[in-house]
Amino acid sequence: MPANVTFTYEGYGTLEGGTRTETYLHGQWVAGVKTVKWHTETRTSAVSAATVEDWWLARDMKGNLRVLKIMQGGSTTFVASAGKAPPIFLPGAPVKGQTWDFLGNTFAIEAVMTSANAGAGIKLSITAPGSEAECYVYNAGVGVAHDAMTQNPAPSGSGWALRPQ
Repeated sequence: MPANVTFTYEGYGTLEGGTRTETYLHGQWVAGVKTVKWHTETRTSAVSAATVEDWWLARDMKGNLRVLKIMQGGSTTFVASAGKAPPIFLPGAPVKGQTWDFLGNTFAIEAVMTSANAGAGIKLSITAPGSEAECYVYNAGVGVAHDAMTQNPAPSGSGWALRPQ
């Protein structure tokens, strides 16, 4: 996971003109565990107010990336329970076809990729009950490289693309 870095995404399709900024900050502590804080500010258009989300993530001994806390719009929406393993956000050793439940959503690894340009990565789809699916491409050391929202079963053609650094 990247450390002390910011990535900016540009909206396309119905999100054209919007921006999303993700900042990863080391050194945050949650329940005695050192985490990385994933801070996201999203504007769906050039004039819209930002929505803010903060996620506190940590790796376990198997390399799984787990979520310890989530805040949305300044309100805490999730905190891991004492005595129970926090939910897995991304597995340490992803395998194509692997699925798991994450806070009521179905996560699935659609592909595991390796390329000379992007390095290792995965394509992850997330389906929430009664909602459209979202598809993300995560590249090692970069975080989200591409995020496309889709409507099952046909793509809507909207999403976020990483702005070249």
